[in-house]
Amino acid sequence: MNVNVGSKNITKVQAVEEALSDFPEFSSAKIISVEVDSGVHKQPKNMEQTVQGAINRAKMLLRIATLRLD
Repeated sequence: MNVNVGSKNITKVQAVEEALSDFPEFSSAKIISVEVDSGVHKQPKNMEQTVQGAINRAKMLLRIATLRLD
């Protein structure tokens, strides 16, 4: 299983690795970091921008993953 992280930021990638380590079913997951634009300011100013940026990154990663499967 591949798990895509929408950032090359090592802190964010390590956070995903740590979160997945709590779940045995993800023990063999391959973590792939991909730099994608969040579509919001680089330093979000509030929770709404933070959430919107996360949603935008997830949507872009889904598109990228789908293209890789084709």
